[in-house]
Amino acid sequence: MLRDISSLFWSEEVFNGAKIRDCSKGEGVNPKDFEKQIWEYDTLNILKEFSDLDLFFKGGTCVQSLLPFDYQRFSIDLDFNIEIKDRTKEFILSKFRELNERLEKEDLSTPASVTKYKKKSSDDLVYGNFYPRDYDEISGTLTFIRIFMTKIGSRIMKFVYMDDLRQKKYLSGVFNHILVQVNIKHQPPALKWELKDITLKIQKYPEYKKGLQFKCLSVGDLFADKLMAFKNRKAFKDLYDLGMMVKIIKDLDIETSKQKINQIFGDTAMIQDVVKAIEFSLKNKEYSKHIHSLPKEVAPSIMDRMFYTKLIDVIEGI
Repeated sequence: MLRDISSLFWSEEVFNGAKIRDCSKGEGVNPKDFEKQIWEYDTLNILKEFSDLDLFFKGGTCVQSLLPFDYQRFSIDLDFNIEIKDRTKEFILSKFRELNERLEKEDLSTPASVTKYKKKSSDDLVYGNFYPRDYDEISGTLTFIRIFMTKIGSRIMKFVYMDDLRQKKYLSGVFNHILVQVNIKHQPPALKWELKDITLKIQKYPEYKKGLQFKCLSVGDLFADKLMAFKNRKAFKDLYDLGMMVKIIKDLDIETSKQKINQIFGDTAMIQDVVKAIEFSLKNKEYSKHIHSLPKEVAPSIMDRMFYTKLIDVIEGI
């Protein structure tokens, strides 16, 4: 008998192509991104229930879960810091191998060879599994691809992965995916953390409203991380997240941000670099290139100078 989708978190009726397309149309996003957010919940639950890694949720998707629905963009990767004594990539690789074995034991992974896509799939394609992609020595980030069966796509995809981070292998088939990134260099993983409800935008719809909690970096930690990310890559998504976090940040969070930046840089001199980059983004109307990918409710605020000047005021208070 051919297998369909296996999920720990969701019932099968959630994975309905017409339903996903209809909801994504209402949000003005690519259906593949809406589908990815469904699997973000499943993946967070898998990591919480079946991995014995002490993970702390961070990054853009974590930031969105703190914001009201109308301010959330569709962030489609999962980023974590980790609290472990043995901070090596080999240790993390071994734990994700164990996690894949646990998924198989719990009947939560599905070899493509027993699905309708078997003739289109490479022999090593297993839906639900985590595949190591690469390790960034500079940032200390180990990236995994989690593959899942799609109700949206029909095109054959191909990915490179490396079981041992040395030899390239090629995964092909009909699937969708998310990235799971674990940083093994950040010490401590969080100055503060909280067990938080994960409330992403798909929960606007009754079919996708289901509770999940995860250990998250504090708002102050996240704000500091976003400042550093924007300084390094000048990505508008980081600027957007910083501006939206101004709506929820408190004085104690700002103190945490200052402490974290001081701890990493020795001082807060980098703040002026960030302020200059924000002013440059406003002057050159960088927002105009990204309006189409942001919630339609926030377009007026993104085009308003006050969005940027309020943010600068907060940053200069660090």
